[in-house]
Amino acid sequence: ASLRSVPLWLDEGLAEYFETPRTNDRVNEEHLGRLTAAIAGGWKPDLPRLETLSDVSEMQALDYHEAWAWVYSWLHGDEAERQELVAYIHRLKEPRPPGNLSQSLAASGRNGEQRLLKAIAAIGAPHHSREAEVEQAGFERVETAEGAETPEALDEPR
Repeated sequence: ASLRSVPLWLDEGLAEYFETPRTNDRVNEEHLGRLTAAIAGGWKPDLPRLETLSDVSEMQALDYHEAWAWVYSWLHGDEAERQELVAYIHRLKEPRPPGNLSQSLAASGRNGEQRLLKAIAAIGAPHHSREAEVEQAGFERVETAEGAETPEALDEPR
C-alpha cells in the first residue's frame, strides 16, 4: 500500500535528508549553518506551523532547513525516536490519516521544539570540533572567490 498523503514538511524533509550524501553522516552543512545562525538570532523551530503548509510555494528556505532537521534528528536520535517517525509514516497508509505529528509529541508530554534545538546543537558540536582540529593541524579557513570557505595549509606549521 502506498502513502495516501504525506505532509509537505515531511516530504521535503525526507527529500532534503536523502539528497545529502551519506558521507558526513548525511549532515547537510548548509541547513545546519543556516539553522545555527537563525537560532543565534532568536529563531525557534515550529513544527505545528510547518504542518500547516500545503504547497511548496508556501515554503521558505528556512522551512526546508527546519524540515531536514526534524527528519535528521528523528532518524539519528535514539531508537524510540526513530520508531516514532517510522510508526507515523506507517499510519499515513491508513484510510483515515493520523493527526499531526506535533499533536502526538504534545500528547506524550514531550516538547519537540526543545528536543530539536538540542539536536541541532548536538549535530553542530562535532563539526565545530573538527574545525578546531583542522586549525590545530596547521590549516586555516580561506574564503574563495565564490564565497565558500576551504581549508588551506599555512605557510609554517603551528
